[in-house]
Amino acid sequence: AREHPHLYRLMFGTDMHELDATESLARTADEAFHTLVDAVAAAWSLPPERAMTEAVVHWSSVHGYAMLELDGVLGCCPAKLLPKPDQFVRRPRGS
Repeated sequence: AREHPHLYRLMFGTDMHELDATESLARTADEAFHTLVDAVAAAWSLPPERAMTEAVVHWSSVHGYAMLELDGVLGCCPAKLLPKPDQFVRRPRGS
């Protein structure tokens, strides 16, 4: 998101609600998401349904942080006191 903000906004912008209109794009997005789910499952030895939930939680956190940074919100007080993104990784409860 930092290195290619326009590409990031294109990938995750509001126009993506038409994702299913292009079968190959939808398939690629599904594969990318399942790569994240598999990585979360492996990292914390979680069953598939739990890994899916945790993947969405982590994806949402990273995406939200990236958008806040791109929109310039993280440069103001008190947001400038927030930890860096790599400090937000958390271990799922019960894992």
